Amino acid sequence: MTEQISLELTREELQLINKYVELNSGTRQLFNKITNAYAKLPKTPVEEAYNRVYGEYPATTQSVSIHRYDIWCGFQKGYKAAKAMDWAKGK
Repeated sequence: MTEQISLELTREELQLINKYVELNSGTRQLFNKITNAYAKLPKTPVEEAYNRVYGEYPATTQSVSIHRYDIWCGFQKGYKAAKAMDWAKGK
C-alpha cells in the first residue's frame, strides 16, 4: 500500500523546483500533478486584486525575489488599510 503524505509548498517554490531540479519522466508526471493541484487552489481576494493591478499573482515568499516580495507585502498592507476604511465608512 502506498503511504500518503501531505506537502506544503508555495507556488514560487514549485517554480524554483521546476527551474532547478532535473526530473525524469516519472518524477515529471508527479510534479505536473502537484503543479496542477496548486493551480486549482482558490486565490485570496488580495491575491486577485494584486493580479488585477500587476497582471500576475504575487511572490508570497522571498525565495523568488526579495523585490517582488516587498511589493507584495506593501500591497497587502494597503489592501487591508483600504478594506478597514471601507468598513469604517460602512461600505
